[in-house]
Amino acid sequence: MTAILTGKIALVTGGSYGIGQAIAEALAASGALVAIAQHPDDANDAARVVAGIAAKGGQAFSIDAFLGPAGSAEALGERFIAALRERGETPALDILVNNVGGGGYGRVPDTTNENFDEVVGRNVRVPYFLVQSLLPWMRDGGSVINISSAAARLVNPDLQVYSLAKAAQNKFTQVLARELGPQGIRVNGIMPGFIDTVVNQPYLSVPENLKSVLDNTALGRLGEPQDIADVAHALATPAFRFVTGQVIEVGGGFSM
Repeated sequence: MTAILTGKIALVTGGSYGIGQAIAEALAASGALVAIAQHPDDANDAARVVAGIAAKGGQAFSIDAFLGPAGSAEALGERFIAALRERGETPALDILVNNVGGGGYGRVPDTTNENFDEVVGRNVRVPYFLVQSLLPWMRDGGSVINISSAAARLVNPDLQVYSLAKAAQNKFTQVLARELGPQGIRVNGIMPGFIDTVVNQPYLSVPENLKSVLDNTALGRLGEPQDIADVAHALATPAFRFVTGQVIEVGGGFSM
């Protein structure tokens, strides 16, 4: 990649492994200064990612953030701005990647209030209030990228709360694009299909599950984190300067 993002500052939540790591590395490879927000338990993984980026001549740093509960997104926003000041950088943000999410399986009878709050908190509350917290620092021409899921369009009762939360996130993407358009800030989403990550391994390690996924994917393979990172990178660059309010499915034709 060329240094097309030199001078840009990015924040990637959940950037210590999987899709988030691949996105952070792609942005850094193009010259952006990348902040990686990770769960405190993943600090060692984040340090490894930061070191790997530095070894390739990129710039990155990490911030501990337990995201989900009320106030957690705002706290991350404050720590992000403080970290930039500590590094001697002018506080600003050009690229925000809301990648933290996740949610387990379960139908309506299985859902507790705690589970509902946890899944909706990570997938809806965090992106919403992180944008609110950092909006004063976002520069014109910036890009917000929300990592959604194909679950937002699938009709699977076993993914009841997760599907609900991701569908809500997609609507947030569209409405936010309209709201921030006058500032030249673009807002787009990505809906990954089945990606070969640690999170999906328990499901995909069951042979019949893997066969079902592959049989129902037009391209006949699992996605890789880099497949998502390449699209996120494109959305962050001038190549997509006239694209906003879009939710792009990157799933190899899963369940067409």
